[in-house]
Amino acid sequence: MEDGAAGYAVVWKRGVSWAGIKTHMGYSHEAYDAECAALARVLEEAARTNSTPERVTIFSDAQAVIEIRWCRAHKGVAGNEMADEWAKIAAEEPDTHGVEWLNYSDRTEVQEMPLPRPLANLKREISEKK
Repeated sequence: MEDGAAGYAVVWKRGVSWAGIKTHMGYSHEAYDAECAALARVLEEAARTNSTPERVTIFSDAQAVIEIRWCRAHKGVAGNEMADEWAKIAAEEPDTHGVEWLNYSDRTEVQEMPLPRPLANLKREISEKK
């Protein structure tokens, strides 16, 4: 690979043979960029399969890319607090504040009669009003 060039491959077993995708990312990316892109691509490909896979196992030799850290909810972790705040905006105001729809076909017209609300949602609203 040339200096500054990055590429990635995503492979999977199809029966007894291997299938996959090889992607050249250009000459201004690092190996880390390619590893991140490969992880995103494998998740996209798994989601696109016509049949729901029983199990998806992802292997990566890039530990920095797959590192996930758990944190307690609402314990002052700045990034987690921001994600919670943005998730509420996405849920409550989907057509404002730069919220994207998961899929344009997910949009529904305003319904004349709202769907039944979950009991937990009603209980939360009652305790907020108290």
